[in-house]
Formats: sequence, structure tokens, C-alpha cells
Amino acid sequence: MKIFIQLANKIKILDRRRKIGQKVEFSDEKPRKILHELNDNNLDDEMIANNANYPPNPEKLSEIYFPVFFPITKKKENFLYFDSGADSEFLFIIFTTESNLNQNLENAHVFVDGTFDIAPKLFAQVYTIHALIDVCFPMANGLFSRKTEEMYVEFLNAVQIKLKHDPFSITSDFKKAFINASMKVFPKLNEFR
Repeated sequence: MKIFIQLANKIKILDRRRKIGQKVEFSDEKPRKILHELNDNNLDDEMIANNANYPPNPEKLSEIYFPVFFPITKKKENFLYFDSGADSEFLFIIFTTESNLNQNLENAHVFVDGTFDIAPKLFAQVYTIHALIDVCFPMANGLFSRKTEEMYVEFLNAVQIKLKHDPFSITSDFKKAFINASMKVFPKLNEFR
């Protein structure tokens, strides 16, 4: 009997996801409103969490893996742009698409910043890249295992390799290691803040 209940709940969850996806695709409504409209009181978050078959959290960086379906966007682009690999001296992961980098970072004013408080357990920092295209858009996110100049150089090299043209400028908080790394990777760029 328990198996049938779990199967019925799984079907409800999948159907709810399908309805949300359809509504988002064809609607201009805010996500919060869509979720509220499609809220099923019988299908609460606790039930979803209790029935989820999530793998255990990794204890070491070498245990991190991404299922094949995970890093694909709705436009069928790979969102896991770069994974340095668990054996790398400077482990980092970049989430973005090649089109984000090619179309939006080239010849743009770029803003970068890192934060430490929200970094997942095995990482030291979450780093974000934004580009100014009339307004500021998030372009890429990185998870870093360290906060060193060498780490930033590796990160910027991984981003720069797909660019045909350098950005106009790079603005960051005053983190000497990042500024030095930016000058190494983008030597022609004269504006670092």
C-alpha cells in the first residue's frame, strides 16, 4: 500500500512540475503568483522532501558529481560550463552557458564579486560575474575551493578562452588578488576597479 501512495505522490509531483513549466513558458506572471495559483495543499514541501531520493551530501571534493540531466538549460544548453576536476590543485566550478559568455561579456562592462557566507560546505567562496547591458545581468557563477590569486587566474582563463574580445572594464571590490589576476589574464584592459 505504501508503494502505491508513494507512486501516486510522485505522479502528483511530476504533474505539478509540468503545469508550472507550462505556465511559466506561456505566461508573463511573476513566479510567486504562478506557484501560489498551482499550490496543492495536499502536496506540501514536507511530503516532497520526505519522499525525495537525493544522494548524500559529499564529504570530499572528489565525491562531487553532476547527473547528466542537471546542467542542461531550457534552451538545451550546457549550464555546467567548467569543472576543473577533483584532482585539480585549484578546484572550481563555473555555471553559465557559452552563449552567455560570447554574447554578453565581450565588449561589456563587467562586475564581479565574491561571497563566503553562502558557499557550500566544501567550497571557500561563491563568485559571480555580472555584465552591464542597459541593466546589470548575472552571467556566471563560480564555486571556488580557495581564495588565492592563482585560483582567480585559473577562473578568468577558463572564462576568457571563449571570448573573442575582452570586456571594456572589470569592476570588483578591492581584492588585490583578483585585480592582479585580472591584469594577468586581460593585459590590454586598462580599467580595473
